[in-house]
Amino acid sequence: MKKVLTSILVFGAATLGMGQSCNIRAMGDSCKKEMKPFLYSAQSALHVALKSESQVKDVDVPAFGGEKYRVVINTSSMPEGTEVGVYDADATHKKRKQYFTTQDIGISNFDTDAKSGKLVIEYTIPAASKSVFNGCAVVVIGYENKFADNGK
Repeated sequence: MKKVLTSILVFGAATLGMGQSCNIRAMGDSCKKEMKPFLYSAQSALHVALKSESQVKDVDVPAFGGEKYRVVINTSSMPEGTEVGVYDADATHKKRKQYFTTQDIGISNFDTDAKSGKLVIEYTIPAASKSVFNGCAVVVIGYENKFADNGK
């Protein structure tokens, strides 16, 4: 009985520390609902274990220069204080351009004309707290359907 109670307490503590649940499929589906009239192109998920200090994580998404894209970001399972920025290059490029930034937890979206061959999604993630030590986010990318109005 003592072992069972200990197992339940350990599992319960681990579950509480996870914060929001990381249901990637449901998070991706909620992003896809924001895509219209754009066509779904790609999805990327980020799983992160929080550390004692803040951290930055990048996700590169391929893009064709001159195309119009919609980027939908679901951070509903990330800790409060997470900031997401979308750029045309990673942090090593001095002249990188920022397309979008948000600190809102939930679903955010924006449209952009890609100038380079990729979009860089940059997450600035706060340090772990006593109650939250991991999180996840989903990014869904779609491209403009240029032929929809032409009947092609």
